[in-house]
This record gives sequence, C-alpha cells and structure tokens, in this order.
Amino acid sequence: RMSLSEYEPLICAATTYFGVFALAHIAKLGIDRALKRHTRPHTFALEFITALQMCTCVYENGIIIGNYGLIGFFVAVSLLLTAAGFTNRGHFGNILGHVESLLKGNVNIIDFLVVLAGQLLGSALALRAATSLWYYTAGLSTSHLRAAGANLCGFTLQYDMTIVMILEASICFVLRILIGAYASKTTFRRRYVIPVLVAAHLAGAIKYIGVAGLNPMTAYARLAMCPGMNDAHFFFTYWVGAAVGWLMGAHVQQGIESWQQGRAKARRIATEEKQKEAKREAKKNEKKRK
Repeated sequence: RMSLSEYEPLICAATTYFGVFALAHIAKLGIDRALKRHTRPHTFALEFITALQMCTCVYENGIIIGNYGLIGFFVAVSLLLTAAGFTNRGHFGNILGHVESLLKGNVNIIDFLVVLAGQLLGSALALRAATSLWYYTAGLSTSHLRAAGANLCGFTLQYDMTIVMILEASICFVLRILIGAYASKTTFRRRYVIPVLVAAHLAGAIKYIGVAGLNPMTAYARLAMCPGMNDAHFFFTYWVGAAVGWLMGAHVQQGIESWQQGRAKARRIATEEKQKEAKREAKKNEKKRK
C-alpha cells in the first residue's frame, strides 16, 4: 500500500495543473472582454496565454516523471491534452500546424508572425512562471521545494545531435500522419485518441532519445537555456527537424487521403454502373414478358 506521502507529488502536480488551467481560462475570458475577437491582438493574446499555460505544465511534468515514471507521465500528458482540447479553443501552443497552413497559403505571413510572436513570448516566460510557482508554494509542498532547487537541465541525450535531429523529424513525420488520420474522423477520436497518441510519442522520445521534443515551443521553453544546447544545435534539431518531419508527414497524409478518395470514387462509380446495369436488365426482362 502507498502511504499518504507517496501521493503528495500526485496531489501537488494535479493541483498545479488545475490551478494553471483555471488561471489561463480566467485570463482568456478577460482577453475576450478586453479585445475584439478574431483580431490580431486577440489572437496574439490567446496564443501567448495558451503557450504559457502548456509550457508551465511541461515543467510540472518533471515531478510526475520523477515519482511515477513514464507510465505516470503518459497518463498525465494524456489527461492534460484532453483537457486542453476542451479549454484551449483550438490553440495548443504548437507552431507546426501554423507553418503547414502558411506554406499551403491558408494564412498570410502577418497572421503567422502574430501567432509565432505570441507563442514565443509565452514559451520564454514559462520557466519564470514555473520557478515562481515552485518558490511561493515550497512551504506547502515538498515536491515543489525539491523542484525549486533542482537541475532543470538534468537529462542525457542517448545519441549525438545529428541523430537526435533525424529522430525528431521521423517522430514528427509519423505523428503528423496519425493525427491527420484521426483528425478527420469522429469527435471522440479527435478529443480522446489524439492526446493518447501524442502522449505515447512523448513518452517514447524520453525513453529512447532522452528528452521529449515534437513541439518547437515546449522544446524552446524546456531546453533552449540548457548547457550544450547552442543556438545552431537547438534550432536545427527542434525547429528545422521537427518542421521538416511534420511537413513531410502532411504531404504523405495528403497523398493517402487523395488515394482513399480515389478508391471511394472508383467504388461509387462501380456501384452506380452495377445499378444501371441492373435497371437495364430489368427493362429487358420486362419487355420479354410482354
């Protein structure tokens, strides 16, 4: 049986997640009242709050991993992303989808830069938000007391940066195909299956690579200031690598969808031809009887 002290990290992290999401929700309501909806200032503010919210929770995930391992991390991230699907209004603090939309011509460069600026600012302030939260709650939680003095760059990459970049691109490639396959399906799959897929990829990245990426913004919030992550290594691994993998996955997913649509069209045409042939046979048989 687990003692009460063994539940303390879980209670601490769950309370923090809830508090961060609640404060972010209140901030978004304030943004809605203060700024005209669907304008660039409104979009910037929402992207900023969402990135700050999600990246602050990334730091809290360290408490879950440290106490409950990758299984605990997987469950926590799955629940967080599911909750984000209900509360974040389509904003997830991930620039990759916006890069894809920009290259497809679905958004213009100004709107893209507004989103990018909001997400970058939110990600940049996440470390300050998390450490301040830990500092002011250290007297209430032993987990936050330990986190406040912890080495936040205490991870070990299992490969050199070139291999890590290739793996980052590969994982984003697979993830984009899977998300594309489920995003067009039922609401249940969008809300509940995709978070589980993302959480599984993140847990796998931690186990087999050493650190989770898959999102340039959370990677920036978590890794950019760490020793050994110089600007070139970081940029090419967690921005260029992730973006290239994501865009290649989008291209393959588009090809898969076109192939599926072609097959569906061929089946529909074949069915229609069979129906027409059946009608012609019916008319011939009717004439014979007459």
